[in-house]
Amino acid sequence: ADEASRNPSNARAIIPYIRLLMSSGDVATAYGEALRLQAGNGGVSDAHLLVGDIELARGNVAAAAAAFQKAREINFTEPVMLRLVDALARSGDEKAAGETLAAYLAFNPTSLTGLRLAGYRNLDGKRWKVATNLLERVRARLGYNDSILLANLARGYSGAGQHDAAIRHAAIAYRIAPANMMVTHVYGQVLLKSGKRPKSARELLEKASLMMPDNVEVAAELKTAQAAYRKSAQRQ
Repeated sequence: ADEASRNPSNARAIIPYIRLLMSSGDVATAYGEALRLQAGNGGVSDAHLLVGDIELARGNVAAAAAAFQKAREINFTEPVMLRLVDALARSGDEKAAGETLAAYLAFNPTSLTGLRLAGYRNLDGKRWKVATNLLERVRARLGYNDSILLANLARGYSGAGQHDAAIRHAAIAYRIAPANMMVTHVYGQVLLKSGKRPKSARELLEKASLMMPDNVEVAAELKTAQAAYRKSAQRQ
């Protein structure tokens, strides 16, 4: 605070002070300081990022996106891309969000963060083949150590009907992180969808249900898995 008061126009002094105000919950003061900084440092990308962050905290998504867009025009870095894509998606402009991410990847084709985000967005859009291709590029660089990445690859392969690949990736993810609720859910989910190992599918979804007792999707899948297991047991 002392440094900021001595150098009120110095972005390097003011930005840490504003972030400190934000972290302490003083959003109103932080907002006033950020606007003042932005007005005096229009060519500093971080000044616009700060305003955007605070606008998001205040619930002004459109204003946040506008601030992040100004930051992009100065320096299209990974933090700028992530914030802008998020703000555009929150405002309902999925087309602009996708175009922003595509533009970033065009100049940064090896960005693991960009490739992962693009893969996850394609999963959400049920573009399974595109999603798995993108996420496999990430996995090729990181190996088989990221349980969340592997679980999402399992989702993609399952959606594409490639059940063996889905189960393989989900099993590795579960071996790495058996206490992770998302990993547990996905493993049970892909087993259920494949029709293989109904007992394991039921057990995994029972575990997921205990972890997420209020999750409607998990509850519905558990009922389906329990019925599938009873049916398979009757045939034996």
